[in-house]
Amino acid sequence: MAARIPESDFPRIIIIGAGFGGLKLARNLIGKPYQVVLIDRHNFHQFQPLFYQVATAGLAPSAISFPIRKLFHKAPNVHVRVAEVDHINHERK
Repeated sequence: MAARIPESDFPRIIIIGAGFGGLKLARNLIGKPYQVVLIDRHNFHQFQPLFYQVATAGLAPSAISFPIRKLFHKAPNVHVRVAEVDHINHERK
């Protein structure tokens, strides 16, 4: 399946996983001279430490879960792809 990532003259940085670290790095690279590809198997991020608050009706589920694409829709150099990485070809980078 093709990822359909546009060609760019900028160096490409691929971030696998939109956890806390992946999101922080991608947000820090917004507007920088890099093409950033953020890959995650889901189109949402969940703040898991507050699951108990949702389970006890202290918070709405939307308070701890948000769409990843919405975070980066105004960032032209960040491309979000919903996919699962099963192989990394080190020779072809």
